[in-house]
Amino acid sequence: MSRWICGILLLALLGSGGCSETTLHQLNIHVYGEEFIEDQIPSAETDGWSISFDQFLVSIGNVRVLQGTQELFSQPDFMVFDLTEPTAGVGQEINTLDTPAVDGLHEVIYQIAPSTTAQGSNVSAVDLQLIQDNGWSILVRGTANNGTDTKTFTIGFTANTTYSGCYITLSYTNGAADAQITIHGDHLFYSDLTAEPQILFGPWAEADSNDDGEITAAELQAVPVNDVVGVDNLLELVIRQVEAIGHINGEGHCASTLE
Repeated sequence: MSRWICGILLLALLGSGGCSETTLHQLNIHVYGEEFIEDQIPSAETDGWSISFDQFLVSIGNVRVLQGTQELFSQPDFMVFDLTEPTAGVGQEINTLDTPAVDGLHEVIYQIAPSTTAQGSNVSAVDLQLIQDNGWSILVRGTANNGTDTKTFTIGFTANTTYSGCYITLSYTNGAADAQITIHGDHLFYSDLTAEPQILFGPWAEADSNDDGEITAAELQAVPVNDVVGVDNLLELVIRQVEAIGHINGEGHCASTLE
């Protein structure tokens, strides 16, 4: 669409007959948990356990979009999203804006962090207060089943990570483009810190030391991990994975910096 930046008063003051035209395009910014969070992680992708999330709350803020050195969008405020809500592949809307950007490379920067002033997007006031009171940036509740056993888990994380260098090439040919912050829920169950880890729920299930069917953070912490450099227990491994849970437009990688 076109907006004419031209005012009668301005023309009268400047005595000019000139008028400038700025072409604006629509940029849609969403956050999406993919089918692994909205639906489930099927057993075929893991060590035989299907994993579904009942809730996957994420606190996101300080979202910026740049093209070169031009900042197209900045939203410092934090919002809490439940990424389990079905969106048919669209994701939850962070913002939609008109921008003078042109086709080409864009950089998205965002932060996943605790915030006492965050606003709830599609979460209840009770859940919003819960993560704020505990200083969590991420809260997951879920269920896993391998055909014979069922385990549940509720775990909060205090990760404070800034994701930058999230580069995407956008085209405004049809008047609009989409930038999607993508959260990978399967990272919680990665077997190690290598580039090609397995998705394993077995270690989580084995951590249920009292066999009550509910896995806690304390139980994960009690499981030693001896074959991963810099990690002493299973909870530490999960935290390391959570600190790099953010991506861009699906599989696009970002640089993650702990704050």
